[in-house]
Amino acid sequence: MRILPTPLAGLLEISVHPLRDARGSFLKIWEKQSWQKEGLPVQWTEIYITRSSNRVLRGMHYQEPPADHDKMVMVLDGEILDVALDIRRSSKTFGKYHAKTLTESEPTIMFLPKGMAHGFLVLSHSATVMYQTSTSYCAEHDKGVLWNSFGFPWPVTDPILSQRDQEHISFEALHSTFS
Repeated sequence: MRILPTPLAGLLEISVHPLRDARGSFLKIWEKQSWQKEGLPVQWTEIYITRSSNRVLRGMHYQEPPADHDKMVMVLDGEILDVALDIRRSSKTFGKYHAKTLTESEPTIMFLPKGMAHGFLVLSHSATVMYQTSTSYCAEHDKGVLWNSFGFPWPVTDPILSQRDQEHISFEALHSTFS
């Protein structure tokens, strides 16, 4: 496991390396002692897997306090453009974003701390994405920022969006509850 910082405080790229042989590959993505040693969360509450088609954009999602959570994201199959947006008011990088292309062939985990909105665009024919959260889903605190309202240069102008994702507020209208 190799941990790389990003320009957004607390947002980390974690490279993991599979063991390969004639049978295929073996990959350990999480180990309590290693994560604890690095000061990362060691308790996950929920695990999700999504399967999406090309041009599907999911995001930009977050849960506000007190249901806010850390999140780890990894591609199991395919390729995505993974995007994090800093919505912590007191952060030096408030309103800034970071994007990383994630693929199953180069396993990387994105670790998002509380106060980051998250989304991704499927670049391949389809993609399977796994993410874990440190708190349970809470509909009352489930929020989002409109995908095209914060200046990120998405490589598509007409993504496939859920009704919910089309109705998120703009970044300009965001009154972040994250300090």
